[in-house]
Amino acid sequence: MKLSARTKPDLEKELQEFDARWWDGLPAKGSLNAYKCQTCGRVIFTIDMDKGVTPMYMSCKIESDCKGTMVSSGYPKVPAPEDWEKNFPVWCWYRPEAGPLGLFHEDQIVDEYIRRGGLLLRERGK
Repeated sequence: MKLSARTKPDLEKELQEFDARWWDGLPAKGSLNAYKCQTCGRVIFTIDMDKGVTPMYMSCKIESDCKGTMVSSGYPKVPAPEDWEKNFPVWCWYRPEAGPLGLFHEDQIVDEYIRRGGLLLRERGK
């Protein structure tokens, strides 16, 4: 799969046209997920700001000294706990805008990940 989009909207259009069934099967924009650290046991919630692919595993985002691995809950269909936004850290998955050279990231591997539908993670409000 070689996508040549140079803007975020063009990339999303190319991804959808490349494989509509795959694209339609991805969680919708605004989808809520949770990740739990297998070491410290803490949980974060994530919101998909764009439609795309997110990892099953990632390093712990709670404590800088925790070396644990967080595991996705797989976008559960059950409701989130009451007051989840107040009681848990919230992060956002997003697709970045392309830079002046039409790249989505300065790292070639990350740029390719984004071109294949991958989303990046940031703390909400940043």
